[in-house]
Amino acid sequence: MLEREILNTLKTKLVENKIVILLGSIENTNEENLITELNFTENFKIVDIADKKTKKQFQKIKQEEFESLTSSLSSLVIKDAQNLDNLQNIIDYVLLKNSSLNLVCLCSSIPLLNEVLLKALESEGLIIKTTSPTFKEIAKHFGLMEIEKNLEKRLIFGNHEKVFNSEDEAISFLNECITNILRTTLNAKERINKVENLRLLLQQIALNIGNHVSYNDLGLKSNLDNETVERYVNMLEKSQVIIKLPVFSTDQKYELKKTHCLYFYDNGIRNAFIKNFNALEFRNDTNELWKNWFITEKIKKAILNHSDTQFYFWVTHTKQKVDFIEISSNQQIAYQMKWNKKEKNKFPKNFIETYSKMILKEVNRSTYWSFLAKD
Repeated sequence: MLEREILNTLKTKLVENKIVILLGSIENTNEENLITELNFTENFKIVDIADKKTKKQFQKIKQEEFESLTSSLSSLVIKDAQNLDNLQNIIDYVLLKNSSLNLVCLCSSIPLLNEVLLKALESEGLIIKTTSPTFKEIAKHFGLMEIEKNLEKRLIFGNHEKVFNSEDEAISFLNECITNILRTTLNAKERINKVENLRLLLQQIALNIGNHVSYNDLGLKSNLDNETVERYVNMLEKSQVIIKLPVFSTDQKYELKKTHCLYFYDNGIRNAFIKNFNALEFRNDTNELWKNWFITEKIKKAILNHSDTQFYFWVTHTKQKVDFIEISSNQQIAYQMKWNKKEKNKFPKNFIETYSKMILKEVNRSTYWSFLAKD
């Protein structure tokens, strides 16, 4: 069983707190591992709000009924908890009840909670972002030699635990993920009225990873207005489905200042949306897959380390570009990325001159591990 650092964090938080919210794609948290890692006793219960009957029961549940339902439980796990518009009441029941009941809410987006409570949960570190397994976690489980041997598969099928066995199982799981993403990304008060348009939008994002895009262009190709595109993009970002990289600029006249790049949190999900699981030798998007995988790994690492590092890309009006920029309190690093180490990977001259204090790094198939293996 692959050991997840996020579950160790969760375990620690539940020792001193009654409530924890796991935020992100539900597929990021293996349910069996959750039960094992948290050492749940037999007195636990998992409820899935995706089930209509269960949702109806919990939507109307009163405090007395809730206490009766959970009186013999040590832990309650609620899947798709963001779809409960009375989740605030349930949390209040747990907080008011003088018992040792733990409540774990698996949410694919920020749930509808009182602003004061949300801020309190955030300040205590009780809203925990989940991601698919990281390079470090996979390397620790399988060994560095094994991950090296299967690196191309990670670019194609991603890092979810359920894609490691067979390609057929991987494709089936990733297609199921797509269905869940389209179904669960909004909370109880928001609704997607144009699911097929959302699918088209995600396909367009998938086809344009690594390129700076406008909401107008995405909207035209997915039959959505700009406002809806922006709302869906923000929603998908909060749900850990896509990454929105803002552009880096210090108001130099040649820099673009109002654009962004979009990536997917998992390569396998990206490839599922465009229905392309071909090997790298039969693809023309290898560099884009490489950028998506490496950038995602850097961002997931920052999430797990609770880092305040900010991430950007850089581009000019003449389409000169720096793929990835990492800015923390003590250093600034710019990355250019190519899969093949023999491909030219130069930094633009005006970037080097303007940002002379920035550390420059070239990342390719042969050098990547040193950037990901260190804490």
